[in-house]
Amino acid sequence: MKCVIAFGAMSEVWFLSSDAEFSEHMRTRAIANHYHKAEDEWSFKAELDSTTQFFIPLCQSQNVLSEFGNNYSSMTCKNGFNIVFHQFSDLKCMAVNGDGQESVEFLTRKLHVFQRLTGLHFGPAVEELKPGDRVKQKALWETLGHELNTWAHLYSSEQAFLVECIERVQVRQELNEMCIGLLESALNRAHSEFDRNAVHAWLLVDTKLLALYSSRNAPELHSPDMLLITALVKSRFLYESSEIDTTPSAASTAPESRSSSRASSSDTAEESDHLTPSPENFYSPISSPVPLVGDSPLVQDKEGDFHSPSSHPSSGWYTPKPTTPKIRTSSTEDDTVASAAALIAEGAAETSATGSKSPRPGSGRQSAAHSLKNATVAEESASFLDDEFDDMVAEAGLLPTAPPPVIEVKQTFTDLVFLRTVVCPYSPHALHCTRILPGMVLVIVSTCARSQVAALICQSLAKLPSPDTPVSAILDPARSSAKLVVELLEGNCRRITDLLRRVKDPVKSTCKAVSAQFERLKKSNLQKFLERNGDVPENELSRIDSASTELASLLRHLFGVLFCVNKMSASARQRQLTCMEEIRGTLHDKLKDLHMFLTTKALRNVPMTTYWKDFPGLVHFIYIDRTTDQAIVPSLNTQDDHLHPGGFAAMLLEDDTAIVSGTNPGDTVKEKVWAMCQYSRAMLRKGFTSVAMRDGDFLYSYMLWFEDQVGNNLSAPRTLGSLVTSRLPGILAGNFYKDLVRQCFPAAPQGSIHCYELLCLHVGIVPTHFVGKQARRLASQLWDQSGANSPFSLI
Repeated sequence: MKCVIAFGAMSEVWFLSSDAEFSEHMRTRAIANHYHKAEDEWSFKAELDSTTQFFIPLCQSQNVLSEFGNNYSSMTCKNGFNIVFHQFSDLKCMAVNGDGQESVEFLTRKLHVFQRLTGLHFGPAVEELKPGDRVKQKALWETLGHELNTWAHLYSSEQAFLVECIERVQVRQELNEMCIGLLESALNRAHSEFDRNAVHAWLLVDTKLLALYSSRNAPELHSPDMLLITALVKSRFLYESSEIDTTPSAASTAPESRSSSRASSSDTAEESDHLTPSPENFYSPISSPVPLVGDSPLVQDKEGDFHSPSSHPSSGWYTPKPTTPKIRTSSTEDDTVASAAALIAEGAAETSATGSKSPRPGSGRQSAAHSLKNATVAEESASFLDDEFDDMVAEAGLLPTAPPPVIEVKQTFTDLVFLRTVVCPYSPHALHCTRILPGMVLVIVSTCARSQVAALICQSLAKLPSPDTPVSAILDPARSSAKLVVELLEGNCRRITDLLRRVKDPVKSTCKAVSAQFERLKKSNLQKFLERNGDVPENELSRIDSASTELASLLRHLFGVLFCVNKMSASARQRQLTCMEEIRGTLHDKLKDLHMFLTTKALRNVPMTTYWKDFPGLVHFIYIDRTTDQAIVPSLNTQDDHLHPGGFAAMLLEDDTAIVSGTNPGDTVKEKVWAMCQYSRAMLRKGFTSVAMRDGDFLYSYMLWFEDQVGNNLSAPRTLGSLVTSRLPGILAGNFYKDLVRQCFPAAPQGSIHCYELLCLHVGIVPTHFVGKQARRLASQLWDQSGANSPFSLI
């Protein structure tokens, strides 16, 4: 029973997403309170009106308390409902849970993710959350709600999303170079044929990063944006490789059909003709929106026209009708393939753990270009992996079998996203995604025209006084004064007008309104207000608040008109679609022979068996470099293990209780890992950087430490508890660890202090002092393996 609701400045609903249980609960309560008649249909409008009636009092109460600086953070009702509050921009958000499955901490994190998703799609123009058309509004909210649910699913199933970091597929150097070469060729082709601003390209296998290539002088990709894009890709594409069931009783299912506000019946029928069979099996447990390929791209064509997609992320999406996939019938073949795949995953990971370093985009260009000149590199790498596959299958006494034929859905989509850069927190980018193979996605990111205007708008919004931005945050004593802030705002308004002098309405009229409104704000004694830190007479304060609020609204509206309106021509869209399909076909031909290997590697990326010999008693660990937000995480096998009857966890436990009771020990370990992460975060927020705790048959340990650029340990201040920020540990709710480094070492140059985390799960009989020694050796080994001592980084 879950719900996320957001109210605007006038207490109107700007977003609503709820599950079926919560919707039925609201219907029952609405009938009981005579807000709705039992015989009437429970429509979207009825649910919206009833939800507004119930939650408006809470929203108004929050408004009153915010005047005294004593807002609600959360509340627990008598019936067990948890309600968490969060405010950003003009939105007041609430996350509700009534079945006890989501804690207050998780609901808080969910609201911060909702804030990041809103910024990803609309930037500062949050009014785009509420289109005027009710049908578009419903479709938009369903799409955003689906993305939020996808993140929640990944948070509960993927370790990388649990600790909010990037997890890479560990492959050999030859395969890495081949993938980077393919990405370089794809990026160059996109740059020359349909988007001359393409700057980044990367390959995802399930939710893990396989390879990344960036053009010269490309802006840096930040880890939070990459995590959100990964969740966005997972929500848009049907296939989820982590949910393949290798048992013969598992039947593939297709999502149910759902209407789209922008896809007409003729478009849907035309796209349905493109559905072709494929030799790969997939299914999706929930109904996912499928992109209408080629719709709403954001590119700059040869004539110099600027095109941006629709403000509504679900534009042009449709869901195909349910299809009946072919089901495998041979249980012997299934077991054989699964066992062989397990052997390959573990053997390849052991080989890659010996010190293979993956090049960063810049340093990997030379090897990538060399691999492009040598056309035989890809064939040799594929041949090498095929030989390794055959050798391992032969050693296991197994016969290779062909993959079972099932259904494939061709999918490509382009969307507008706003990513963080050095100069702008919401820099417009075009996101071109195409599904190469089931579970394997190519992502191409390109910058957009007029990104300088976006930077000026965001900078001006940050300097305007508001309830979210007090005067103390606007004035930096070291760099700016009240006079400089006023001059900055005036200069930004003038530059925005100059950069957009050739545009037509409605942009032109909005620019004039922005200039006129700034003059009114300036005449309201803005400089005096800033110099006195807001201590001005009540009548002046009222005029300044009104003028500042109106100017901020106009700037956000200008941002939305510039970047969130679809201006794509049919010819440019067709050119983009044709090129993306050609790129997809090229990469499909190059990677199809490696698909089974890479999919298996993504599922069992780093086998825990690699570390058993050197670290007896160690059940699981998570190692994170918080400087680059990259992690080394052993795979958690929660399915039945074909190589050991009790799974890998049962081999470490003294008793076989889990086996006798019929539960999977892998599920037990997963439950402990999630509990360990939550406990360590709670202790970190209290100021503890080293934690050890016994929990039944297991021993938790957590360590956070700092190092300089050459690897020497640095001591954190003893008063760390007073330095920890109010942010949640992670990177999606603000970068907790960078703030921690900045506060602990304020005089250190940026990037000179490295932060690391290590979480370990041991068998409970292991002594604590032995755990500490193991943790030091493990951290040293993983530091070498991750390439942290290398002068470059992948991300």
